[in-house]
Amino acid sequence: MAVSVFVLIFTDSSIAQNLTEKIGNLTITEEVKEGTRIIISTSGPAEFKSYWLDAPPRLVIEFQTRNIVSKIDNEVIVDQGAVRRVTSEYFEEGENRLLKSLTFELTQKVPYRIWQE
Repeated sequence: MAVSVFVLIFTDSSIAQNLTEKIGNLTITEEVKEGTRIIISTSGPAEFKSYWLDAPPRLVIEFQTRNIVSKIDNEVIVDQGAVRRVTSEYFEEGENRLLKSLTFELTQKVPYRIWQE
């Protein structure tokens, strides 16, 4: 089984500390130079779409594939860098919850990059 890594970086130059938090298959890392980095481990390549919502500023990532089994809570308070909290939706509830979307509530609308490795 191949493992893929889905990486999201919110660029916020005001970060002045190094912090790392691991929540299920979601890792949140702050670095001074890059901003807030979020790494999601998947069992294979993930197809996704992303879009912005306003009031409060939020970035939504909708997964088009059902290959992300997640143990992430429905709501995770982050309060690191530009990210206030992360909420998740699932295709279905149960023992093997398949992640449908992640919504990142932000302190402000900031530039971001998403890629897979």
